[in-house]
Amino acid sequence: MTDLTMTAAAEELLAGYQAAAADIGLRIAGEFTGGCADSGFSAGVGCPTLCATGPVGGNAHTPEEYLEVGSLVPRAQALALAIMRLPPGPA
Repeated sequence: MTDLTMTAAAEELLAGYQAAAADIGLRIAGEFTGGCADSGFSAGVGCPTLCATGPVGGNAHTPEEYLEVGSLVPRAQALALAIMRLPPGPA
């Protein structure tokens, strides 16, 4: 699996997601965690990729893993708005 690489296209995708989040009152700071996720497959073939756009939580992959229920709807709204704002692809 490949690490996510911050390319110009990935930076543009992140900026669009951050702008959509800001429009609904969320502040999203991009960060590199060094982890391994399914997003590595799309990033590995050169596709601009975001990871961790889901709900906020902690203690990943442990018996104490949790998510903050109140983050479900706002994070989904931010992602949906960001997707709706993407430019159309080739026909």
